[in-house]
Amino acid sequence: MEFTPIKLRRGADEPLHLQLAEELRRYLLDNSVKCDFLPSERSLCEQLKLNRSTVHRAYENLLQRGVVRQCPNKKLEVIPGAKKILAGAFPSIGVLLPEKFSLYVEHNNGSTLRYLKGIFDRAAERECSIYTLQIPPPETPEKEMRTFIESNFKKLIGIIHLGARKSLSDPALEMVFKYHHLPQICISGRALTSHTGAIYTDFTAAARELARTLVAKKCRTVGLISNTFSESGAFSYTAQERGARVRDILVAEGLTILPRWELNFPLKSDIPQLLAENYARHPELPDFIWCHNDDIALLALQFFTSQGIRVPEDLKIAGFDGSDPAKDLTSIGQQFHELGAGAVDLLWEHFEHGINKENKIKTIEAFFVPGKTV
Repeated sequence: MEFTPIKLRRGADEPLHLQLAEELRRYLLDNSVKCDFLPSERSLCEQLKLNRSTVHRAYENLLQRGVVRQCPNKKLEVIPGAKKILAGAFPSIGVLLPEKFSLYVEHNNGSTLRYLKGIFDRAAERECSIYTLQIPPPETPEKEMRTFIESNFKKLIGIIHLGARKSLSDPALEMVFKYHHLPQICISGRALTSHTGAIYTDFTAAARELARTLVAKKCRTVGLISNTFSESGAFSYTAQERGARVRDILVAEGLTILPRWELNFPLKSDIPQLLAENYARHPELPDFIWCHNDDIALLALQFFTSQGIRVPEDLKIAGFDGSDPAKDLTSIGQQFHELGAGAVDLLWEHFEHGINKENKIKTIEAFFVPGKTV
């Protein structure tokens, strides 16, 4: 096994054996490294051009900390659970924000705070600290990004991503995702890197329950109001697929999509104005309209009732998220707290055991919110 990435500051005040012990600690914590045994003292001496005494004292440091044990054949075996010992008390988890915190909360309708509650609660249960970071701007020079990564990530056992920016190109975020030495988890999104995990909502069962409720209430035709998202090379939100997946489930349960009321709007569109324009062109409404989120559903509810349309008698409406302010709204609810808590659990799993096909992705079940608008 090659240990040449280990960097020592020869001539520094700190003794070489302590530097080497710290570098070995960081090496064993590296998520991209699988190390069951340390090389012999002689082998490491040759690789790093060190004297035997320096390597011996560094190995003694690891033995005393209980990170390695000596086998009968004199080999030093890295013990199971070594990473947890090396991480120390209250290890830090990084939470990466794509923009200024107050703006991000505003742009995400408060869901960020609900994710964070889950993250902070589960981190406290696991005796971890939280280290919040705002990623530098997309145009940050590569050298400055390397400094940002090296100075901040060495303090962490992993990173949780709360989302991406609206930029089509984001080299800064791409550099973060390419950093494979720490486990990284995306909440409600996916990165294109194989070493990054994800946790998101599975709403299949909840959408089926909604569809079957509609069928039981004699609904036949359906409209959809979905958001369109700009593509990013580094990250994709699972919400991009939401409209198409809900559509497929509604059709599979026997409902018919009314094409003139299958609408796709960019984020932050003037929903009432766009609804007014479509209603003027197509006054014949479907039996039911599904909306991409609860905010859009509430705007739709306000618009249609202002036109004298009774909800749910003349038109049924449902949203997505199960937001607290929308208690009377029929919706598909997300478990935001559990998504945040689950992100911590998944990161810890990847930190201790590595990432594989079985543990790369975790899903949290959505739930049907009956409400009063269906």
